[in-house]
Amino acid sequence: LESEDGGLQGVLLSPAPKDAVFLGKTLSNFVLLYAVSFLVVAVFMLFFGMELGSNPAMLALALALGALGFVALGTLFAAMSSGTRMGETLLPILLLPVLAPVLIGATRAFDDALGSAAVDGWAWLGLLAVFAVVATAGGALAYGALVEE
Repeated sequence: LESEDGGLQGVLLSPAPKDAVFLGKTLSNFVLLYAVSFLVVAVFMLFFGMELGSNPAMLALALALGALGFVALGTLFAAMSSGTRMGETLLPILLLPVLAPVLIGATRAFDDALGSAAVDGWAWLGLLAVFAVVATAGGALAYGALVEE
């Protein structure tokens, strides 16, 4: 939508560094996704009669790190696929295999946080944290080259 309306060109012409633009987009998408995912988890717990396990901090941290990894890669791959003719179709095809560690790690951490499996959720949270940091830092470094013409 940005590139169709010329909004991206306006942002790129501003004196703001490209990595700051990426981090701003990532932060705004993260806040929205984190709030929605928190509401979805609460509704599912209510409807399915699930109880919060012994680790509510692990649940909130798994939501936060999973959302950050998802959003950082999503923002980067959206910039990459926006210049193509079939960008809307190409984005999920490119993004899903790369997001597999986030999906698996968040699922395993949720299992431990909700007390439904005997796994070490903190180890999976470590994987999520490393993935989120690498995706955010790598995205900030690569975003400038992707959006330049």
